[in-house]
Amino acid sequence: MTGYSVYFKANESSEWTELPEKFRMGDYGLVGITTGNLPAFAYSSAGDFVSQIAVVSPISGKQSEPVTFTAHVVAPPPTATATTMDDNGNVYNEGDTATFQVSLSEVNDTGSPAYAFLKAGNGATAAMFGGPFVICDDTDLTKTKGLRVGMNQSTAQGVINLLDNPAAANGLVSFSVVLCSTAKYDSANVLGGFQSNNLTITVNNKVPVIRQIGRASCRARV
Repeated sequence: MTGYSVYFKANESSEWTELPEKFRMGDYGLVGITTGNLPAFAYSSAGDFVSQIAVVSPISGKQSEPVTFTAHVVAPPPTATATTMDDNGNVYNEGDTATFQVSLSEVNDTGSPAYAFLKAGNGATAAMFGGPFVICDDTDLTKTKGLRVGMNQSTAQGVINLLDNPAAANGLVSFSVVLCSTAKYDSANVLGGFQSNNLTITVNNKVPVIRQIGRASCRARV
């Protein structure tokens, strides 16, 4: 089966672009012969595009009259991604240090530094971490200090001391990235619009090692 050819052009482009797949008539219009998907068109940037499509019949070989439509293309939100820089598969023990990097998909163009914080989930508490850029539900926010992402920069790194194993979550801790316009964390100064990933690490309980057993002396009284 040859299938219908679909051609597309955006704005005042003088050249038609043929979609790579051939199409057939489905219940609600043309669908891809191999994928079953509707025709899809890619735009290189956000904005409003007056576009045209046309279809060539596999039987007559004639092109249909172009259909004009306006596509409103919205750019995906910028992302803030947390990763670990340690070569251990994100598995740690109590007492270890973990190096984190926060990466923005776009450089900081706010005109001033931004500050990145890692918000801990899984019921984590402030006693589990040593690091001023970790936020838990019980964190003293007056002692926080975010990782500084300078103007026209997109990354920042910091180190956290892993003090305790989150036993209630089987050792798992998840982190998401929150950006603020201030060095101290303040929910009123959160920079919105960023979409964060969720990074999960494992903190294993460190089993105590007994190095010496003292000798106890006993006296019997008659």
